Amino acid sequence: MLSPKMLFLCAAVTTIASGCSPLRVSFDVGFAPPPGLAEREVMKDAGAGRNAPKIVMIPVSGFIADARAPGFLGAGSNPVDELVRRLEIAENDPNVKAIILRVNTPGGTVTGSDIMYRELRAYADRTSAPIIATMGEIATSGGYYVSLSADRI
Repeated sequence: MLSPKMLFLCAAVTTIASGCSPLRVSFDVGFAPPPGLAEREVMKDAGAGRNAPKIVMIPVSGFIADARAPGFLGAGSNPVDELVRRLEIAENDPNVKAIILRVNTPGGTVTGSDIMYRELRAYADRTSAPIIATMGEIATSGGYYVSLSADRI
């Protein structure tokens, strides 16, 4: 992990080297939640009111592993932890009535896929909310394993 001084130095060198080019560099300092954890309303029934039922869409994409993904200037997020955080948010919202998994992954590690599978089944057991898996361009290996946690594929 780079020290704050090294991060600053890298940012300064990049800025100076880029001159007036449209190059943009940004750094996250400290914990920042993964993108996409904010609730976004896709469609709403105008007559449903404040406590309208919700269906949560959770993406499962990229390489599945219980480890932080490598990034350009350091480690990225952990896909297993992201799924668990999203399930916790859904479980704490009494209006969530179902989960849709959008699976688009070449798979990954056995452990990462197994943890995701078990977390999804535990969520379904605790909440009785159905889980529906949809598969994108690719859902092989661990992607199919995670999809098996759904009530319907």
